Amino acid sequence: MTLNEIVLRYVAFRKSMGDDFSSAESVLKTFCRRVGEDVELADITANHVQAFLVGTGAISGYWRRKYDALRGLYRYAISRGFIDKAPLPSSAIRSPRFKPHIYTDDEVRRLLNAIPSCLDCQSALKWDPLSASKRDPFDRRVLLVALASSELVGVA
Repeated sequence: MTLNEIVLRYVAFRKSMGDDFSSAESVLKTFCRRVGEDVELADITANHVQAFLVGTGAISGYWRRKYDALRGLYRYAISRGFIDKAPLPSSAIRSPRFKPHIYTDDEVRRLLNAIPSCLDCQSALKWDPLSASKRDPFDRRVLLVALASSELVGVA
């Protein structure tokens, strides 16, 4: 059975189950175009799959979407006896997690010390949240940093 035939059957199966399968369908059709629609399913190698998964960019959440779509397709094909083994990687790669920037004690101290120079002291004492929209965006960022850093009062 060709790749295109199995993809059409799998998409029809998933849609008959009531799934909104348009995103995965798009991924599978892209896989068909990359590998070749007339290629036999059994002839697709791990190299074909890996080349499709990696693509041209860095590992991202899209890698996981492609992997999940292919995993579903191959589970379907194996359960129907079209192939014996899926040429997928043995484990899914996780996309790199966001690493937040943690301010050093010196950076927090400098931010807190910069607040008076950005605002005149009288307006800082009379500050009310309703007039915040009239302030410069930089002033608002400095105030937000100061308010968020209020836990770090002992540091300054």
